Amino acid sequence: MKVNKQVQNSQLTNYSNKADAKKTYGRMIDFSWLIMLIAVGYQVLVHTDMKNIFALSCVVVGWALVVKALFLTNSFARHPFSTFLILGYALTQIYFPVVFMSIEGKSLIHNLELPNEVFLHALFSLIILLIAHLLYRRKASSSNRSLTAAQQVLQRLKFFVAPNNFQIWFMGFLGLFSMFFIHFFTSTSYDEKETGNNIIRSFIPFAYAPFFIPFSLLFGKVQIVSKRLKFQLLFYGMLIFVVSIGANSRGAFMYSFTALGYSFILGYLLKRFQMPKINLKIIVGFGAALWLFTGPIQDIGVAMVMVRGAREDVSRVALISKTLEVYEDSRAIAEYKKLAKVTNPDWDENYLDNIFLARFCNLKFNDLSLIQARGMGAGNPKMFEFSVNRFYSSFPSPVLKLLNIDVKKEEIVSSSIGDYLYYITTGDPYAMGWFRTGHFCGTGMATFGWWYLLVLGISIIPVYYLVDAFVLVLGKGTASSFKFSLCGLLSITSTFSFLPTESVINAVVFTLREWPQTVLLYFVIFQFTLIISSLFIKRGYINYHGKYSLAQNG
Repeated sequence: MKVNKQVQNSQLTNYSNKADAKKTYGRMIDFSWLIMLIAVGYQVLVHTDMKNIFALSCVVVGWALVVKALFLTNSFARHPFSTFLILGYALTQIYFPVVFMSIEGKSLIHNLELPNEVFLHALFSLIILLIAHLLYRRKASSSNRSLTAAQQVLQRLKFFVAPNNFQIWFMGFLGLFSMFFIHFFTSTSYDEKETGNNIIRSFIPFAYAPFFIPFSLLFGKVQIVSKRLKFQLLFYGMLIFVVSIGANSRGAFMYSFTALGYSFILGYLLKRFQMPKINLKIIVGFGAALWLFTGPIQDIGVAMVMVRGAREDVSRVALISKTLEVYEDSRAIAEYKKLAKVTNPDWDENYLDNIFLARFCNLKFNDLSLIQARGMGAGNPKMFEFSVNRFYSSFPSPVLKLLNIDVKKEEIVSSSIGDYLYYITTGDPYAMGWFRTGHFCGTGMATFGWWYLLVLGISIIPVYYLVDAFVLVLGKGTASSFKFSLCGLLSITSTFSFLPTESVINAVVFTLREWPQTVLLYFVIFQFTLIISSLFIKRGYINYHGKYSLAQNG
């Protein structure tokens, strides 16, 4: 990874007009269109169904809107995180599906029962997100204050002070210990009496903090990515990998890669980092990574799914052993992959074959939610009641008791919104507790009807405001200085994948519960690690930058 020397002084070009933005992002825009047109061309030639053609039309229109609204404006330069959030939605719901489905040789509408509705809702939602962002940007640009109220609060709390490496590693191991404790020593079921466990669980996102060290330029430090650091991160990643197998969680391991990937992409879009020149080393490395993700790592993920039914019956150590045992049985894995493609008439999530790619852009979740919504009718009172109770259940039990809100929290959080959607439609008494993945378009239709688009547009604006509070963008004219808070970067995967979410209600949950909790946790951990770090520096165990010192006292 190369640092752009032109921005080492924290200066970032402010793309105030279309010509400047086109000059900066021109090659990237052209490349994105080239890849899309190749994929679209394949789809048109091989899969000639008119529904597929309509879906492709929605994709092309959607990506054209994204390019115009996000890349041909100063959106990234002035509002990085909120723009990144919209880009995440556009890529996972518009761009990636057509590319990856073409790579797998499938139609874009493969296994979708309501393809027209799926892509219409995706396009309408994207338009609403872009309109809301335009209103948000105009409001921000009309303000005479250089910092928002939220940014001023975070700045006073030292959120934009870069932690040293010792603090970051301390945060990481604290999060890793929390992950290990929660998954190896506690029940996976919800228990409102286990408040202590829920507090420990909230520290898990900090486990990925060390992976941001190579990108410390984003939060105000210059870090040389040495071979030693690479080996340290590799070893640390292996620890997370082992814990994730014991936790039977593919996402726990994948977040390590997404943290690296999204940080680089964000830095590249802001011209902090340069794309490495293509050489033999890069080609070999890319080939090895591609082989790992389409071969061994994918098979490990399949093995984790195959043993999932045993995670409540055996110890975590035994689960790791069982997972590796299944992984070594290539015939069983191949047979499972074949069976997974067989259509399940009750709840068929089959779309992409690669289970990791399916986590990012599985349009079947949207399709299934819209099917259930059609079955129960728009604006169902039971769905509205469940959504409201789900919102209340996002708050701690002591808060609910204080506000005298009577809600069966344990029962509600023990199932997903997708479960309840399926339960209302089918009446299946065993539908709850499977944590089916819902999609906000389908659950939105079931809860609010087409008014869900208005709810989305209104509720997403505070989300834009709050995620952008984690970056300081100062100055106007030809250049702007900026600095990210590590707190915001720790949530970069959640920001990118914020949409699609299970319900538009989750935007309100983020504003009133998740964001304040994230701020509080980071403040406490930053201050705690700062105290420990100061003691180590005072005793000479580490230097000011958080690196271990040979001159130790005592």
